[in-house]
Amino acid sequence: MRLSMSVALDDTQPVVERLPDAASLDRRLVFAAVAGNLLGHDLAPVTVGRFVVLERLGSGNFGTVWLAFDPKLQRRIALKLANASVVDAPLRLRIEREAQAAAALSHPNVITVHDVGEIDDRLYIAMELVVGVTLAQWTRAAKRPWRQVVELFVRVADGLQAAHDAGVTHRDFKPDNVLVDREGRPRIVDFGLARAGSGGGLGLGPRRQGAPSQSTTSGGDGSIAGTPAYMAPEQFAGRDVGPKSDQFAFAVALFETLFGARPFAGRTIAELATAVTRGQRAPVVTRGVPQAVMTVLRRALAVDPSQRFGQMSDLRDALQRALARRGRVALGVGAAALAGLGLAAGVMAAPAADPCADVGDELVALYSPAQREQLARRPGSAAAAVLEDLDRYDARWRSARVDACEATLTRGEQSHELMDLRVACLAQRSVGFGALVTALLNEDEVAAGRVHAWLDQGVDALARCDDATWLRSDGHLHLATRTDRGASLAADAGWVEQVSRIDASRIEQMLGHYARARELAQGVADEAAAMGLRAIEADARIQLASLAMELGETDGVAASLDRAVALSLAAAPADTTIDALLRRVELDQRQGRVDGEANVRLDVAEALLARVPDDDIRRARVLEARGLVAQERGDMIAAQHLLELALELAIGAYEPGHANVDALRNNLAGVLLARGQNERARALWQEAIASTRARPETPPADLAMPVFNLGIAILRLGDLEAAVAQFAEARALWIDAFGPEHPLVALAQACEAEALRRAGELERARTLQEAALALRERTLGEGHPDVAFSLEELAEIDRAERRFADAHARLDRAYQLRLAATGPDHVDLAYTLVPLATLLCDEGRPADALAPITRALELRGRPGLDPARVPGLHAIALRAIVGASARYR
Repeated sequence: MRLSMSVALDDTQPVVERLPDAASLDRRLVFAAVAGNLLGHDLAPVTVGRFVVLERLGSGNFGTVWLAFDPKLQRRIALKLANASVVDAPLRLRIEREAQAAAALSHPNVITVHDVGEIDDRLYIAMELVVGVTLAQWTRAAKRPWRQVVELFVRVADGLQAAHDAGVTHRDFKPDNVLVDREGRPRIVDFGLARAGSGGGLGLGPRRQGAPSQSTTSGGDGSIAGTPAYMAPEQFAGRDVGPKSDQFAFAVALFETLFGARPFAGRTIAELATAVTRGQRAPVVTRGVPQAVMTVLRRALAVDPSQRFGQMSDLRDALQRALARRGRVALGVGAAALAGLGLAAGVMAAPAADPCADVGDELVALYSPAQREQLARRPGSAAAAVLEDLDRYDARWRSARVDACEATLTRGEQSHELMDLRVACLAQRSVGFGALVTALLNEDEVAAGRVHAWLDQGVDALARCDDATWLRSDGHLHLATRTDRGASLAADAGWVEQVSRIDASRIEQMLGHYARARELAQGVADEAAAMGLRAIEADARIQLASLAMELGETDGVAASLDRAVALSLAAAPADTTIDALLRRVELDQRQGRVDGEANVRLDVAEALLARVPDDDIRRARVLEARGLVAQERGDMIAAQHLLELALELAIGAYEPGHANVDALRNNLAGVLLARGQNERARALWQEAIASTRARPETPPADLAMPVFNLGIAILRLGDLEAAVAQFAEARALWIDAFGPEHPLVALAQACEAEALRRAGELERARTLQEAALALRERTLGEGHPDVAFSLEELAEIDRAERRFADAHARLDRAYQLRLAATGPDHVDLAYTLVPLATLLCDEGRPADALAPITRALELRGRPGLDPARVPGLHAIALRAIVGASARYR
């Protein structure tokens, strides 16, 4: 690169040297101007390459901005010259590529880049010269009405979307990187420059020294890049940034422009990072802005990028809809205003002819026409079914929201307090719906059956928001949590963020994304504990337990659920406590360790039902749990009665064909089978299977259990070939749902092997049963009582092959496992004692068989013994008695 400065005196030659630094260039410009004034001569211009440099406009850590003339374009431009320190080759290449991509952009709200290149190894960018101010200066120049601010930001969002469409991410969006010209047209500048230096990008506005928000940290891969006050949580974490990081920064800038303060605060960058990554919003007064705008901000400021808008155009569309509405505004403090879809629902900016004309559309920020259109374009009946379910929920939510308003402000039949309770309840319900929509937009294939079931429960939950008795009870999560948060305003925003992430975790679980679901729930549990939100922590721990149990894991689950119970009893609504107690009892059942504490927990759950009136769904779940505990204890008569009551209640509480009703049919059929009512059990399982298959896109996990249990019924009826086929189908379904390393896969293997053994296919049976045993030991642990079944079955194969020593070793271990799990008087011990007596008789030791068979007969008198599991009990007893008598003659 050449810098030429000639003085027209005598024969002085031009001074030629490599490009100097900015300070030196400044001095030469000043020298040229002073010399011209003193000597009265026009000097040769100061040039950089082909550009004629006129004056300095501003500077940053990337370099300096100069007012220059480009003789090629025959116009004045803004010329950015990189500092000599910007020498990192990959960095320079990325900046140059992004500048070239920006140069290909032609958008009225993006600065035009005319040229980009290098002169003397120094990067330069020649761009459009804008006569105006930065957005930060524009904001300070006058008090701006919210509508003017939002209108300007809509244009800025349009520019960002155009850049994103071209593959350009800004990385350092902030008010100093938006120029507003004299006509009020905004232009975004400095795309992709946030990593260029150790400080901020090339913002043209004045720098405010000393504030942590104005410094930018950057480095190599994994480092932080951006201006901290506007950085998204993923930037603080050093993860890859993208368009959704720009969206977060845009929302911070919009919030700041509207309210004169940023949504997150910190005296140091570390404090700021903590606030941003935890979603702890600052107590900022947010008066005079519509609820629809607040809803947009809340979503765009989500900690989890997946919970933000799909793209900038979605955010822009939501702001445009807010502009199209009439005068409803929010009153309150920042966190609370961001938290709900109108916690100050009854406050109006000015009287309106129809005070409820503006309500009911808040859900558009979560389920926009553009998002619906995107889902509608997907082929197949499953996508159509999902869209129908989403529309049904959307319509029900809107209807409830309008009615909540009209009941108070139009019909005058409800108090303002009750209206606010209803609106807060609907706001809470909307959080999960928004998380579901976001997840569906990111899914290529969706299990429509699971989405249908989730939205079915969601519609049922919306009915709660119309129930004044329930809203005033401690079943209302929002109010219960608010009482727990104390005086911390930031906790209100934290509550919304955590509820959103728990709902997102449940949706990820529903879609089969277990690792992501666990990451979300664990993050909420940790952060809620740090913030003192006990009800939220309890809910997160219940979700973690649900995930672990679905995946067949048990380590640490009991401790987590016990903490959830304690937390929820102290601070959460009754329904959360009931859920924790039911999960804890279910865990005991799965581990084969049902004891007196299970009924104590269920007693507490039943007592709490009085606090959630008319909750027939949870009442049915408590009855079902009592029935299953009775089944575990061998009281099949009580189990049948309780499960029949639960099924009757569930049929009335759920919509027809609901998965939970089919699960109850499945459990009742198991008890009927144990009581010898095989045909009735078979009919119930067939009914459950038909109902499950009728649901659209039924997930494999929902179908597997009734298919498996029908195999049990068929096995009892003696159709061994059909039973093998049923178990094989169930095994394949469970592998499809959970992968091959799951206890349910082992269950299906074990029963398939049993059917093969009974059919005389001993080699196949041994191979499959040994695989089931190994899988159970890996997934459940070597001491789990379910391991005993596989040991007993392998012992039967050993006995048939006359490998008596091996059979004894297996039965001895099985007996110890059952004894440890149930104690000395449980009927399950008979399942080991009967094959042991048979083995002893086969060995020619009938006298030794008398003790185990006598004990088995004693246990048979207790309720709960499944006669199909001890076939020929009396025949074996007779064989032992006759054989022993013969020996003593």
